Amino acid sequence: MNKEELLNYRDADGYIDYDRFESEKGKNLKTIDEDRGSSSRNKKWVFFDNGTVMLRDDQFENDGTKFTTYQELIFEELAKQVNFPVAHYDLIKRGNKRGIMTYNVLDNEDNKGMTMYSLRDFMDQIECKDDNKFNYNIADAYSAIKNFSKESGIEKEQYAKVMVDFTKMQVLDLFLSSTDRHAENISFLYGVDKVSKKPVIKLAPLYDNELSCGSDLTEEEMIMCSEDFREAKQKAALQQTCATVPYEDAMKDRNSTPNSQLLKFCMEIDDEVEEFVGDCLEKINIIDAVNKVQDRINTKLPYNYVDYLLANFSEKKKEMNKIVNDFYQVI
Repeated sequence: MNKEELLNYRDADGYIDYDRFESEKGKNLKTIDEDRGSSSRNKKWVFFDNGTVMLRDDQFENDGTKFTTYQELIFEELAKQVNFPVAHYDLIKRGNKRGIMTYNVLDNEDNKGMTMYSLRDFMDQIECKDDNKFNYNIADAYSAIKNFSKESGIEKEQYAKVMVDFTKMQVLDLFLSSTDRHAENISFLYGVDKVSKKPVIKLAPLYDNELSCGSDLTEEEMIMCSEDFREAKQKAALQQTCATVPYEDAMKDRNSTPNSQLLKFCMEIDDEVEEFVGDCLEKINIIDAVNKVQDRINTKLPYNYVDYLLANFSEKKKEMNKIVNDFYQVI
């Protein structure tokens, strides 16, 4: 049985009814529990003939938030607008609990036989200057990637590209206010090239994107942002990523916000990153992403959520545009 069979069990609210699928067709499928990550949510892998699918409950449903499951799908569509690799997500419910399902990125033909390592795995192998459970110094991350690559015999040109891709990820997360991309929510794929037989490494598609665009706000807070641009601006300004810049760079730009410091730091890394910033400013379109998701799940997203997304990204784009303009004025 193929994993696409699940799509035939979507209900009127846009969620795939896994309980109904399981009772009708999925009773004999092999499953295993997934114990990595947060212990507050129920997760398991389901094995289909053409790959594995993870089912994961929404851990934020009891915290006053309602829309984080939708946000995984929204982030996916936004990342695709700038051609950035991202895991595929869909809505699912089981046992009357909302959640999401995602296809295993290691099932992709280009990734078969590769091993996934988190940034945390890499950083545990070096002495970090600045690191805690959630925030990490971007310079430490570069050092960790370089250290693993050298130890694994990966050529400099290749791991340099991985660092550029990693930096572009920082840019995307800044634009989309991804506040949960800590070192365990960033991964790399390591393996051997099938043709050259040389070791290879690449950034894994992005995952765990539910806490982006301020989706962890309550519905009441979202309504306030939609009705008052000052509230939206304030909330957007407070949304920061987990990466920090080296101390000396922060001190050179000490009067700027952490978002400003990080974006300017990234733009100085490589011309490709600078070009990617332009793509984010030009191509990221919230309305288009909302429409794509609604078409896919065959139902409208909640009005208050959509209205808030438009207000939030409008303010975030203004913030990013100002930082970019400041960057070019200085240089």
